[in-house]
Amino acid sequence: MATTLAGGDQLDPGAGQRSGLPVSGVARLRGGTARAVFGRTRAAAELAAMVESATGTVESATGMVLALFGVGLLVLGIGLYAQIRLSDQRRADSEFAAVLAAADQVQHSDPSLAAQLNLVAWRLRPGDPIARSRLLQSQATPLLSVTPAHPDAVAQIAYQPAARMLASLDMAGSLRLWDTTDPKHPRALEQRLTDISEMAIDASARTMATSPAPIVSGNTQLPPNRVVTLWDISGSPAPRQVAQLPTDAGQIDLALSPDGRTLATMTWDRLTLWDVSNPAAPVWRADRPLRGSVHSGALRFSPDGRMLARIDRDSQTHLDTVELWNVADPNAPAPLAPGFATTAESTGGGINAFAFSPNSALLAVGIAPESGSHAIVQLWDLADPAHPRLTSSRQIDHGTLTALDFEPKGHSVAAATGKTVSVWNVTDPRDPTLLVDGLSASLAPCRTAVRHTSLGDDRYQCCPSPRTLAFTADGHALIAGASNGDLHTWSLPPAFTPTRPGSQQPSPFVANGTEVAIRSVGPRATTLWDVRNPQAPRMITEYPTDSGAETSVLSPDGATLLEFDSSKGVMSAVDVSGPVARVRGTWTFPNPTSLRGWSVSADFHTLETVDEHQLMQLWDLADLPRATPLGNPIQAPKSSSFGFGGDGKTMIEIEFTDATDHPEMVTTLWSIADRAHPTQVAELSRRPSPEVSIVAFTPDMRTMVVSGNGAIQPWDISAPRTPRRLGQPIAAKISGLAGTGFTTDSRTMIARGFDGVLLLWDFSDRAHATELATRAPTAGYSDASSLAIGRDLLATVTTEGTFALWDLDAGHAVDRICSVTGVFWTEDLWHRYLPQLPYHAPCDR
Repeated sequence: MATTLAGGDQLDPGAGQRSGLPVSGVARLRGGTARAVFGRTRAAAELAAMVESATGTVESATGMVLALFGVGLLVLGIGLYAQIRLSDQRRADSEFAAVLAAADQVQHSDPSLAAQLNLVAWRLRPGDPIARSRLLQSQATPLLSVTPAHPDAVAQIAYQPAARMLASLDMAGSLRLWDTTDPKHPRALEQRLTDISEMAIDASARTMATSPAPIVSGNTQLPPNRVVTLWDISGSPAPRQVAQLPTDAGQIDLALSPDGRTLATMTWDRLTLWDVSNPAAPVWRADRPLRGSVHSGALRFSPDGRMLARIDRDSQTHLDTVELWNVADPNAPAPLAPGFATTAESTGGGINAFAFSPNSALLAVGIAPESGSHAIVQLWDLADPAHPRLTSSRQIDHGTLTALDFEPKGHSVAAATGKTVSVWNVTDPRDPTLLVDGLSASLAPCRTAVRHTSLGDDRYQCCPSPRTLAFTADGHALIAGASNGDLHTWSLPPAFTPTRPGSQQPSPFVANGTEVAIRSVGPRATTLWDVRNPQAPRMITEYPTDSGAETSVLSPDGATLLEFDSSKGVMSAVDVSGPVARVRGTWTFPNPTSLRGWSVSADFHTLETVDEHQLMQLWDLADLPRATPLGNPIQAPKSSSFGFGGDGKTMIEIEFTDATDHPEMVTTLWSIADRAHPTQVAELSRRPSPEVSIVAFTPDMRTMVVSGNGAIQPWDISAPRTPRRLGQPIAAKISGLAGTGFTTDSRTMIARGFDGVLLLWDFSDRAHATELATRAPTAGYSDASSLAIGRDLLATVTTEGTFALWDLDAGHAVDRICSVTGVFWTEDLWHRYLPQLPYHAPCDR
């Protein structure tokens, strides 16, 4: 096809080929202008070729420049992006480190603020092992919630858990009632009473008695309307006055019996009992004169209602004593013990507080012997109330003691001293041990308080020292009235569950998935605990343990406890399925005095024993308490011990060779698939014994860890005849490794140090284990032994008698922090501690 050109000529693309002449006609379009070059001579053709070549060269150079420019822009963009990412990462690292540093600064002075700061770190980097470790550590830390209550210092609180009610009274005489449906966050009820000096509430929280404010020093005449008032506080948020008892005393102390039927009033020289069965019509029962004393401010009924205790502060002898009265018959009160717990009185000293145990068998007395000295807590045995017997005395270092209270089961007692509260394990009253050393008040919610005086209102910076105490019904929280007018509620974690301490000796314990059995070695007893709710472990039963029993094991269903006395060769089967434990029977092994060691398989089917001749025998436990021998005994090497694998099909033998020059520790795997004929499978490890301290196995028997020289080396033993090293050795990071173990799912390793430190490792990738969390020992006790009892639950028993549960679920830790301290942050507080971050409370999700 020919193309028509200007002037009428045509360009035929095929003409050149047909005529044998070169085609030199080129048509191009540039910027909308058509150019045609047509030549019929060689010179014209060469000229056209030159033009075309030059044009192509220009285009190629332009493209290359554009390409290079694009590459440069891309490189520059990548560099800028990398710089921005690096800057963002550095800023994120700096912010994360700043949050952790802020938490570290307040960890000891304000654990609740530290927990909230660690939660902020977790929100910044979910899953970070450092943040996770901090969260899990909070599971072993008391947390505080603060409720503003009064403009003046709290002088008294009365807590009645049955009615979910709390009453608080401040130094200015203002009384408030609180709904404690959620004891961590009390809710104020409507009406506030004023001009009150003392108050008392019965156990059912139906009746409240109040006494009028004391007479101001220097007044010579009493106001005409001074009365003790009875109030109905049931069924309404507002107290309803039902009766009044006239009085002419300047100061009146009150106590209501637990059943609410008897009111005791005490002046400086007289004790009076009233029948208030019908609060609207009180009836005088009896009164008794008191020997000359000054006002003490302490009068209490025992929980069984049969005794009344008071502090006698003698103004002549300068002695304080506790006096007990028999009030079993309210018509005839009589002194029981005229005076005990005596101490000399001096400035700021004396008996400041006392408290009955829930069973009325103990009386705790708080003493400050002299100004500036340490406070003392004494425990008195009231088995014979006429002759109280001092069982123990402990010194507390924090300052003047102001309050004492027993937890509802009577296992521990709290003492308010100075600016802190300590909690003591008194399950063995002869040997109290410290559970919590110094619950500190939070600095964050501290506010300026107002003191009402005769000269006007005086503003002062708060000093939130605890002045009065009360445990909640479950014993897992402690409420304190503070000197700045706040109510402080400490949430005590499961790490503070007291057991029998055993005179500072470790208490052996065993567990299945839902229960833990702890055997104390001091006062010999075994307690069984339900741990399905790790936040509130529940004691199922307690029973005396045979004095010769050394160790025990709990069946998987929690119904049977086997106890062994190797000195006598006796095994006892104890039924612990009900609230009262009973021994089902005992069985004596053949040649009983020759036993040297024993263990029971995880499925509770097989027993292994080793005798003095190193004969290892397997026994069938199908017919408890009898044990039936399986096959013939096997001669074991001289220094061998045996234990069962977690799969129930294998056994582990540990042998220490006695070679003088090169002693070794040899680990051998046995198969007990045929229990009557155990067979050696393979030698798993042979190491110089000085280099090896501990060998442990996962429950699924796929992994062995060998510890020694500050390192932990995992091995794959899935093919036991060819053990395979997994990755590089792991630095133990613990000074003095005491033991290692695994959670039941074989995914988490626990390493325990002699100093009580617990270190967790994630073994999901066995060849590349990563540090998961660290728990430092809580002040006041050290871990004696630990045991994994579930996938996310670790139990420890300490030398001081603390049964501790450590919940390894980070989500549960977050829930606890938010439920206790959730209403915490304000923008001002946030910017005070985290000025580098925009305000966003971590629990607002």
